[in-house]
Amino acid sequence: MVPNDNFLTMLKTKIASNDAPMIFDLDRINTLEFAKAGNLADVSATEGLKENFSADILSQGKIGSTLYGVPLDVSAYGIFYNKDVFDKYGLQIPTTDSELKKVCETLLANGITPFGASLCRVLVSEALLLRVYLHKLRREKSKLVHGQDVIEELFL
Repeated sequence: MVPNDNFLTMLKTKIASNDAPMIFDLDRINTLEFAKAGNLADVSATEGLKENFSADILSQGKIGSTLYGVPLDVSAYGIFYNKDVFDKYGLQIPTTDSELKKVCETLLANGITPFGASLCRVLVSEALLLRVYLHKLRREKSKLVHGQDVIEELFL
C-alpha cells in the first residue's frame, strides 16, 4: 500500500518506466489528466460490466464516449428549497440555468441569500465540485448540467 500523498508520484513514475499496475484508483480530475496523457485503456469491452452495472453508473467512468473505469462509490446530492419562500414570491422550481438565475435574482432583490451550505463536514473535493457547479451555472447554459460535464469542461 502506498501512502496517499505519494501515490500519484509513484504511479506516474511507474507509468514512465513501463511498470504500471494493471488496476489502480483515481479521482475524477486525475482520471481526466491520465486519460488525456494516453495512460488509460478503454475498458468498455470488459466482460460483465453491462450486466452488473447500470448505464448511469458506467457513465461516471466515461470521458466523452470512452469508458476508462468503473466508480468505486456513488454519492447523491440534493438541493432543498423553502417552499414557503418560493410560494411567497411566486417562484417555480428552476429547470434551466436561466430560470435558476431568475430565482436567485428575485431572492436577492428581496434580501434572501439564494444558497446556503455548511461545508464543515464536506470533503474538500465535494466543496470544490459545488464551487465548480455554481461557477458553471453563472456561465449560463441552456440546461442544468451534471457535475461530470462541469469538470470535463473546466479541466480538459
